[in-house]
Amino acid sequence: MDLNVLLNGDFAELGQAIADWESMTKRLATLESNARNNLKAKAEQAHWAGVNATVSREFVAKTADEFTDAHTQAQSITNILTDTREELIGYRQNLQETLDTARKKNLTVVDDGCGMFHVQMIIHPDRAAKGTTVPEHTDVDEDLLHDEVKLILSKATESDRPAAPLLQSLVASVKEGFPDSVLADRDSPVAAANKAAQA
Repeated sequence: MDLNVLLNGDFAELGQAIADWESMTKRLATLESNARNNLKAKAEQAHWAGVNATVSREFVAKTADEFTDAHTQAQSITNILTDTREELIGYRQNLQETLDTARKKNLTVVDDGCGMFHVQMIIHPDRAAKGTTVPEHTDVDEDLLHDEVKLILSKATESDRPAAPLLQSLVASVKEGFPDSVLADRDSPVAAANKAAQA
């Protein structure tokens, strides 16, 4: 992840998407409850005859179950987006705190694009205004800042990376019907897939 993306990226749209999915999840929970407690319950208690005894009852039951699975899918999407956004905001805060500390030593980082950046002085002592005292730093301070920023960006990238394939897999799975189990968070399915790959 690029420095500027993490530092200045607008997470408001992602926040709005989460709010939309939370709203959708609540609406689907209501529909799911109605389908299970009204539609399916009445179908099971009804006195069916002929073809209706099997075909219609099964259709009603399956339709009610699909509402349950649709609610499950919406909750999974909400959880994945929420996990990703919260972690990225946390890494942004870490980055800002790191840069605030570096400024006290007259250091900052500049984005070079394509995931690259470099450490530089904020004010070069030769260019400081007369009578201005510029904070001092060492080469070790520069190296430590570079390594810390690199680690934060690496963690942010790893946080962001699994979200897209997970969301794509949820969308692809709808061709076979909505999934019937909710993803409680973004990381559990990734860990399970990694464990299966290693076995």
